[in-house]
Amino acid sequence: MSAAFSVSARRTGSCLPGSEAIGAAYRCSSKSTILDPCFPGRDARDRSRLYCLAAPYAHRVVALSVRQIPKLPADAELERKTPWGIQLADGTRCLVVQGAAGMVDGKPVGWTCGHTRVLARDLKRGRRWSVFVYAYRTDKPSYPRQYRPLGRRAIARVWFGTAARTP
Repeated sequence: MSAAFSVSARRTGSCLPGSEAIGAAYRCSSKSTILDPCFPGRDARDRSRLYCLAAPYAHRVVALSVRQIPKLPADAELERKTPWGIQLADGTRCLVVQGAAGMVDGKPVGWTCGHTRVLARDLKRGRRWSVFVYAYRTDKPSYPRQYRPLGRRAIARVWFGTAARTP
């Protein structure tokens, strides 16, 4: 494991090939916790261990011991075109939604920014990237959630996950 990362917890679990967050990595579970994405270690000592990151900007990993690391299919998507993480110009960090997500103004929710904001899956790419930002409506708690539009905001940084990003 790279010196840039530190282990925050050690667990046992199982994994399936294919990360919902980034593609060519692993989606694992330990008891009732989903860990996605997870990456195999770099050396022979790590033949039955994966390292799982909660966010692309995280430096703490969960070391997950498994009986066997499944092989990724040869045609595994090596890099998703959707960012794993986004940092807005105001410093807010957001993570790609895994699983079912709601809709905002007819667009699917693509990223969550903590418990306060979401980003629509409507990236404007180019020299300057931007995205529509919505705030959770706390004045009208309901299900499904209601959102208040905050407008299109500038993106300062994006993170894409790849199989090569091994801690």
